[in-house]
Amino acid sequence: MLNDSLVAINIYDQNTNVLINKSLVPILFYWNGKGDLLNNILNDEKFKENYLNSILDFDTFRNLEMSYFYFELQEDGKEAYSDHVILISEHVKLKDFNSDQIIYNLIIPHFYNLYKKALKEDYDETKVFNDDIIIEIYRKIKDKYQEKIEKSTLVNWIRSELINTNKIDSSNTNYIINKLNQILEHEN
Repeated sequence: MLNDSLVAINIYDQNTNVLINKSLVPILFYWNGKGDLLNNILNDEKFKENYLNSILDFDTFRNLEMSYFYFELQEDGKEAYSDHVILISEHVKLKDFNSDQIIYNLIIPHFYNLYKKALKEDYDETKVFNDDIIIEIYRKIKDKYQEKIEKSTLVNWIRSELINTNKIDSSNTNYIINKLNQILEHEN
């Protein structure tokens, strides 16, 4: 039997067990008892804006867990405690957030690696990631190999790295690859 409930939520890094909440107090979420609780939480605009958008970065994205608990009214009129723990990256889709920096942090290291393999030298790395780095590395590799390399080959290699090395799920990988294709859209 569903009833409205306050849900207490903690977001933390599973590797370090460090609490990511804005304070040491659990986040309180009002649930009216209708629909899927997890979807209600993750799709709530205020929750996304105030918490998820402000804490999601690549360093923590794959390691963030969310634990939440609430009391649920049973048919016998008693309340039962219910708690859950999820890995956020298994439920959150990058398309739903301000995720450009996460995307850059995911693909640019692979571009650095590709540059080193293709040109036999290190790329002068920077801490600020943006489209220009991707385009510059692509152009330098394309200049060296001309017709021997196709854009689709490079993009598919990045896709493979995201799946195999980063362990990014297919939905998020497709979103990242679509962004990469947009960045390289005007390149030959």
